[in-house]
Formats: sequence, C-alpha cells, structure tokens
Amino acid sequence: MKDIVVIGGGLSGLAAADELARNRFKVLLIEREDVLGGLARSFLYQGKWIPVTYHHVMLPDVKTVEYLKGLGLWDSMIWKTSSMSFWYEGREYLLSRPSHIFKFRPLGFRDKLRLFRFGIYCWMRKDWSGLSNIDCETWLRKKIGEEAKDILFKNLMDIKFNMPLSSISMAWLGRRLYQSVRNRDRYGYPEQGIHEMVRRLESRIIENGGGIRTSTEVTRIEDGRVTTMDSHGNINVFYGKRIVSTISPTVLLSICQVSETLARYLHNIRFKSIISMVCGSDMPLTKYYWTVMLKPHPSFGGIFNHTALNEHGSPEGKYLYYLFTYLDQNDPMFNMDEDSIRGIYLSDIRRIHPNFELRWSKVFKLKDSQPIFARDYENPPIKTDTDKLYLAGVYKEYPSPRTMDAALGSGFNTARYIVKEGV
Repeated sequence: MKDIVVIGGGLSGLAAADELARNRFKVLLIEREDVLGGLARSFLYQGKWIPVTYHHVMLPDVKTVEYLKGLGLWDSMIWKTSSMSFWYEGREYLLSRPSHIFKFRPLGFRDKLRLFRFGIYCWMRKDWSGLSNIDCETWLRKKIGEEAKDILFKNLMDIKFNMPLSSISMAWLGRRLYQSVRNRDRYGYPEQGIHEMVRRLESRIIENGGGIRTSTEVTRIEDGRVTTMDSHGNINVFYGKRIVSTISPTVLLSICQVSETLARYLHNIRFKSIISMVCGSDMPLTKYYWTVMLKPHPSFGGIFNHTALNEHGSPEGKYLYYLFTYLDQNDPMFNMDEDSIRGIYLSDIRRIHPNFELRWSKVFKLKDSQPIFARDYENPPIKTDTDKLYLAGVYKEYPSPRTMDAALGSGFNTARYIVKEGV
C-alpha cells in the first residue's frame, strides 16, 4: 500500500513524485521505459547522454529555473545568444529581432511594418486566454494581413500540426508568441545535460523515501489497484490511496474505467506524434540554433543545431543536429523503419547541402508528443470525479506551449493540490 502511485516517469511524473516524497508521502513512480524522462529522456552513445529530442531552457521558464537551482545545476548552465532562422525558397532569413523583419524579402514593406507592430503587441500582451474561442486564421488576417499570415503562420501550423490555421486556438499561439518575443535569442542548457537533471530528480525522490520502477508497464487501474507487467513478464499489483496519471489520455482510457464526464474530456484531447533524428556530422548545416523549413516543405519541419548551445555535445563529429517531423501515428512515414526515415531525411538535406554526410545517427518515434490545442480546448481537472484519480501533464496546461517548464509545473501543481488535501 502506498499513499500515492504516480504513473509515468516523464518530467511531470518526476516533479509530482519529488514534491510528494519531500512532503513525506509514501510514493511509488512507475515508468514503462528503461530510462526516466519521458520526452526529455536521453540515450547513452559513446560515453555521452544525449536527449532523444531537442531541449533548451529560457529565462522566462520560471519553474525550470527553480528546479535547476534546487538540483544544484544552475551555476553550471551554459547560456548562448543564438538566433532563429527561417528557410524560404532557397534562402535563410533571421527573424529573432525586430530589425530582422525588414530584411525578410518575401514580404512587402507594408506587411513588414504590420508584422513589426504585431511583435510589439505580442511583447506587451500577457494574457491571451480570452482568445480561446478565436481561430488563428481570422485573427491573424486582421492583425498582419493575408500574405504575412500565409507565408509565416500557415506554414508554421502545417509543420507543427498539419492542420489549417482556422482549427487552432489563438490563445495557444498568442501565448507561444508572447514567450518567443520575450526571450528572442537567449537559450540555456545544463553543462551536464538534461539527463543529469532527470538523474538528480530521481535521486532526490529515492532519498526522500520514494520508490521508482522502470521497464514496468501499467496494464490496469481499478479501485486503487495498479496492475503492472515488467520486461520479464512478471505481473504485480500495487495499491494506492491516490493515483496520479501523467500518461497520455489515450493510454489512460485504455487501462482505466473513468466516469462519463471525464471520458468526454479525455476523448476530445488529440495529439501529434514526432519523429526525431539525432545525428552527428563534420559538416555545418546552419550556424543558428533553430532553423524552420517554411518553403518548400521537406520531410522534416526544422533543424536544431545543438552545438550552438553546447559545443561539446556531440560524441562524434563537430556538430550535433536534431531533425524533426510532427505527424499522425497512422502516417506512412511514422510506420517506416529507421533506415528508411534516415534515407528520406538525407535525401532532403542534400537538396540544400549536396555534400552533407553523417558520422552517426539515431531515429526515435514518439507517440502522443504534441497536444493539439484547437479552438474551445478545455483543460481537464487535477482531481477527477473518478475515485482516487488525479491528472498531470502538458496536455492540461493549455494555453501554455509544450515545454519542460509546462511539464514540471503541471506535476508540481498536482502534487501541491494533494499536499493541501492531506493524507
């Protein structure tokens, strides 16, 4: 019997288990993978722990900063000033600072001026929640005009969601724009890596009496009983006075009978999956940290040059890159093997950089990666009307973008809710 069973060892689950254990609750965290971290997990290659997807820290990430300080990682943070660029019809354009707008050739002067003013507006507006029912298509057309809307934001939504602008909530996009213009071009990364942050959270949970089981899949949740099966096929049942789920709603619904009200909430939450290819090379693709492939659309939506943040991050080769694609799980590409995906990515890269060669690469396919924050999106509650069940995860932090900060904050907030309730 445990006070709390936390399902899912991503950042939300780790933050929840950590806060509960620090408040003397008997906690057990269960994770399906053999490595903790969820979307922020890492893999070991040539003696280095490398995240499976791109990650960075920004100064407005208040909760992430709090954890980095509490875990003793803040003083060793690497901070770099590196711009974001957009690839458009054979040319790379910077768009990190207001002055860059006027050098963006695809737009006329009047549209550039409107976009410049829009940037100031995004910098000043803190609260975007009132635009939850407003679609991006209509709102952006009024603010920046048809051409800028299509060239920039229509292409961005194609990359992120493969959905029309009219389906996406302006509250989500506005919140993301607010964070972007506030940070602009300053990014941080722990010198010891994201894996060290995860490892120290794990250690702190254990030091405070919490338990952690990896390589263990939850197969059923019912009346406080959590049935699991480990990688050897062994079945165990754990009992919790409360259960915190940080797994995706789709998976939760497949293993737990919930109330009709909660089921309606969770059934309406949809996700995009992501393919991430991590690779090392001796050849430069871009000197900037983040390049978005606006037009034409290759098989990947963008390139993150991790070396721009951490010059010693690559175990082989001078540069460490992330290429990513957001797509549906039933997309043919998501069901391809690693060699096929690598071949498609390489073919598209060489259309831009004909002589590009890899030193090494790993391909990861991650389901339920990006919540689709469509119009009228509603966050499910922390405490559900299903007995003993509580929720945490980035999918319930709308309109905040999916970030480490949102994940950590969600887990922490759920734990604090339980702490206030008491044993």
